[in-house]
Amino acid sequence: SAYTDALAAMCDDLNTPVALAAGLRGANAILGVSRQPDGLSMESAESALAFLNRIDALLGIVGLATEADDAGADDPLAEQVETLLAEREAARAARDFARADALRDEIAALGVEVMDTPSGPTWRRTP
Repeated sequence: SAYTDALAAMCDDLNTPVALAAGLRGANAILGVSRQPDGLSMESAESALAFLNRIDALLGIVGLATEADDAGADDPLAEQVETLLAEREAARAARDFARADALRDEIAALGVEVMDTPSGPTWRRTP
């Protein structure tokens, strides 16, 4: 299996290129099944999640949401920051950079740092 290959590679002098390739092979297999007309059955979905959790525990590359992440859904600060970030992204898309900068400053005043990434903005509370 892909997990067994990844584990064997890591046990072989931390051969991460081979381990990552095995993890990717497993993820591609999951994607292949999920794109079929019938999609993933409940059993297949549970198996896929178990595989992703095991690969994440081994390599730390999957980044699945945890219950602790879900607990932040009721966090008023998180809701406020997400709303302000959405407004900021809309301002940036409209090329209203003065408004986007003002929103970034407003977010910073809440004790939050915004990091712009290729996949969109992320944020974290500043220490």
